[in-house]
Amino acid sequence: MRCAVLVLLVVLVGPTPAAPVPKHLMKEGEHPDLAALQGKWSLTDIGLNGTSLGPVILDQLEVTTEVRDNTVAITLSKLNARLSGTFKLDTNASPRRLTSTDMKETDLNGKPSATLAPEAFVMIYKIEGDTLVLAINTGDQKEAPKGFSGKDGETVASLTFTRAKK
Repeated sequence: MRCAVLVLLVVLVGPTPAAPVPKHLMKEGEHPDLAALQGKWSLTDIGLNGTSLGPVILDQLEVTTEVRDNTVAITLSKLNARLSGTFKLDTNASPRRLTSTDMKETDLNGKPSATLAPEAFVMIYKIEGDTLVLAINTGDQKEAPKGFSGKDGETVASLTFTRAKK
């Protein structure tokens, strides 16, 4: 009899939806920030300690970035260079961090190159809609900057990207 009552209750009420998984229990690939980073991005501004360096620098580089899962490919068309590798997000840090340890450089044809000599780096990031801002400590790239505008003697370079139109 109890079983019949339980079945009737489930049929009348319907199945209850599962509770969302708390962010701290999600696998890295399931994090909303990682999902928001996916796709192609175009560099729209470069700044140093909170001051824009202007369009002249942008025109000299022509940078696009593509993120797939936890891999990134950064293309610098006018320098004939592409940086690619994997990254991890630290969404518990404030500001949030993006860490890469295995960047490799090739030319645009895929041949190994060493123009930029990429090393491990830690950046901070923020995502606001279709805008992504990354910032890196230009002194010690293995140390995350404290903020996006460079304070306390830090020199911080910021990169602002806009999601590329499909």
